[in-house]
Amino acid sequence: MNRAERGAAAGSADEWLLASVLDATADGILVVDGEGRTVLANKRFAELWRIPEELLQSRNDDAMLAFVLDQLADPDAFLAKVRELYATHDSAVDVVVFRDGRVYERYARPRLVGSDVVGRVWSFRDISERERANRDLATSETRYRTLVEQLPAITFLDSADATEAVYLSPQTREVLGYEPEEVFTFEQWRRVIHPDDLAAYVEAVQDAVRRDASFEHVHRMVRRDGSVIWVREREQVIRDREGRAIQRQGIVVDATAEIESQVQLRRAEELYRGLVEKLPGVTYLWGPAGKCTYVSPQVLDMFGCTEEAFGEGAWRNVIVDEDLDRVIARVRTAHAAGRGAHVEYRIRHPTTGEERWLSEQTTVVTVAGERLVQGLIMDVTSDIRAAKALEEREGERRRLVGSLLRAAEAERVSLAAELHDDTVQILAGALLTIDQIQRDDAAAPATTARMHKLRTLHAEAMERARTLMFEINPQLLHASGLGPAIQALATELGEAGGFAVTVDGDLGRFPVEMEALASRIVREAVINVHKHARCTHLHIRLATADGHLEATVADDGVGFSPDQALSHSEARLHFGLRSAIERAGIADGTVTVVSAPGQGATVTLRLPITHSSSAV
Repeated sequence: MNRAERGAAAGSADEWLLASVLDATADGILVVDGEGRTVLANKRFAELWRIPEELLQSRNDDAMLAFVLDQLADPDAFLAKVRELYATHDSAVDVVVFRDGRVYERYARPRLVGSDVVGRVWSFRDISERERANRDLATSETRYRTLVEQLPAITFLDSADATEAVYLSPQTREVLGYEPEEVFTFEQWRRVIHPDDLAAYVEAVQDAVRRDASFEHVHRMVRRDGSVIWVREREQVIRDREGRAIQRQGIVVDATAEIESQVQLRRAEELYRGLVEKLPGVTYLWGPAGKCTYVSPQVLDMFGCTEEAFGEGAWRNVIVDEDLDRVIARVRTAHAAGRGAHVEYRIRHPTTGEERWLSEQTTVVTVAGERLVQGLIMDVTSDIRAAKALEEREGERRRLVGSLLRAAEAERVSLAAELHDDTVQILAGALLTIDQIQRDDAAAPATTARMHKLRTLHAEAMERARTLMFEINPQLLHASGLGPAIQALATELGEAGGFAVTVDGDLGRFPVEMEALASRIVREAVINVHKHARCTHLHIRLATADGHLEATVADDGVGFSPDQALSHSEARLHFGLRSAIERAGIADGTVTVVSAPGQGATVTLRLPITHSSSAV
């Protein structure tokens, strides 16, 4: 092979090597001469610009330029940049944007032979993914900033050692009254922390950095206007793939309302405990699953056990056996129905052995979805004893009243018997003597007239004595009871007074003293109607209700003023009404009068029934 052939072979090998290297690069390479004609283009260039092989081989520069311009988002700018570079022979780097979203980085350098520019080398690199990632990152950052800067809290980024700030959100204006740049550095931030909390805050931050751990702290900060707020600051450590701390990200929230609420809650709890633990009783709170969550310290004095022992059921050992099952059953039944319970029971103190009476009231409440039972236990021993003593005294008083009423009734029976056996008999004998004198002695007319008048007076006296005898000891009352006796009296007086009478009520029998007292009071009311009411109708109702005997006497007469009738100045004219009220009061009864001038009158008697039924 001659020198020329060896030179041609060497040149072909160099060109082949150059073409191989260019085809292996990731960039698209285009080499043009001074006239802008294509000298060399690698395969990557054709791929990037999507130039068909036949068009590339044709080396028709105008056709290739038209083909690539049609793909660009701004072909005019592309051509202008090309012309600018050809005119200046400068190197340049810029970006080419395609209509379909591709983005290429373009490098342009002059092609030199010695110091002469003989063309230009163009290099194109596809940076679409990188640009897309940058756009996504920018979008994400924008969204993150938008989100962060709309939070009702201050967000920040610090260096891993918490000595330098990277980012501080603008919420510092709303929370602290400062612009972010005014509190950006750690020293500036420290000056805004309340002096009393500063040392603890700095120590907490430094400790978190030393431990390479997250951080949470509650402290006070002083706003620009001088007001003090509570904040809750939280930090998290941001780490790289190897787990090394690279930044600290945090948030500062205004917690004034929360902290003040907690302070108020603690104060309320302390006040509640102080109040509860001074009560003369035991208070407790039974939580879910039958667990005692609180019992006041008074339990030691009342039950003789500790608070813990009470919660574990020591109270069962103190309640007397006769009451224990009853108390448990009643409380469980009430709580199962969702209501509280009230029970009274006896305990025997384990230390003193004394028997005491306790009253326990429970309430079922729901707090935060949990069902709780709150209870109060009071020592009512003195009340029970006082009630029993009062009951005994009341029983004695009732027995005494009964004895007095029975004695009065016996005295009236005795008086009636005396009237019948003595006074009436004497009057009857006097009448017989007068009749005998009139038959035996033909006296002068004047004497005859006097004897006739004397007989009339004796007859009236005897009739009044008989009437008084039956009023004092009404035989119908003793024989048939209160209802028939009142019916007979009302009918008799109604016929005498010219008014209609109705009597309602079917009563049984009652103790004799009670029937006598009720009969006299109702009789007094009916006689007053007969004497004063000038009514057309009288209605009497007899009944028993709530352990009481009730009698109502109502008329449609002229009425009167009860206050005036019972006043001191009128008492002598209405002695019967005042006497009836006083007699009822002796037996724990009442007499009420409802009336007004022109509106009739209603008298109501109410007496407690001491025995349910007793035939006398």
